Amino acid sequence: MYGRQLRARTRGWISALAHVHNPSVALFEPDGVEFAAALMGAWYAGKTVYLPGDALPGTCHALRAHDVVFLGRFDERANEDAFGRRLHGVDALQRRLDAA
Repeated sequence: MYGRQLRARTRGWISALAHVHNPSVALFEPDGVEFAAALMGAWYAGKTVYLPGDALPGTCHALRAHDVVFLGRFDERANEDAFGRRLHGVDALQRRLDAA
């Protein structure tokens, strides 16, 4: 079961990330299958992946210097700019993942 689920979720991440223009993403996901799928999907989509050890505000602040899109279990505000606007493409990414 996990093999099929992993392949399906990986394809979903590849498809969703193909529409994200940022070359770098930060991934924090405690679920092992979803983490593996997101990581492989990001690699297949040609993204540089940062793997922080936590999703604390200070960590997110430091990662913003690398112009990343936050994937996984980050605070929903992680993908907002300094003015509270959602980063371009993030909402479309979430819709594609929900549909996968």
